Amino acid sequence: LEKKKEITFINYFGEQRFGQNNIKIGLAIMKGDLEKACKLIDDPKINGYLGERPKDYVGALRELPKRRLTMYIHSVQSHIWNILAEKFRDHEMIPIPGYIVEYPCEEMRDFVEKYLAEYGLISRDFIIRKIPNLFTGGGEREREVCASKMNVMDKGRDDLNEGKKKIVISFELPKGSYATVFVKSLFE
Repeated sequence: LEKKKEITFINYFGEQRFGQNNIKIGLAIMKGDLEKACKLIDDPKINGYLGERPKDYVGALRELPKRRLTMYIHSVQSHIWNILAEKFRDHEMIPIPGYIVEYPCEEMRDFVEKYLAEYGLISRDFIIRKIPNLFTGGGEREREVCASKMNVMDKGRDDLNEGKKKIVISFELPKGSYATVFVKSLFE
């Protein structure tokens, strides 16, 4: 690390993007199984709303900020993107699945369609008809990025973990990249 000023790594979405149930919740919303989504979210606002209006799952989900609902759909997109980035190593840009994405090759499009079909979904299901204004068209993301301005700030004995050593580094990443993913890549 001390000799490198830049390190290239796969620009995966980090695990924090997925949370404990985010992908399951996103898939449930996309499938229109809003009851399941509400149960998986288990939020006081949702539970309170359903206590007064049982079975109004659309209304219950609308109690949450749109940004949070969109995050669940984004977790599905991000999960698929990570699989594509692993599988299609010869592409510089990897599409983020959505309802208006064009894929650079038929094999990639077929892979996404097959993945979605396993859950009874198609790309148009990124438009959530039961919750107006909740949709995501997709996009694209660089498969590899560089961590730059690498600097080893400290190394030596780890005072918090007996018998272990530590290293403290600083670096810069492009917008949208995850430090946890970069650090993990250093050990792979």
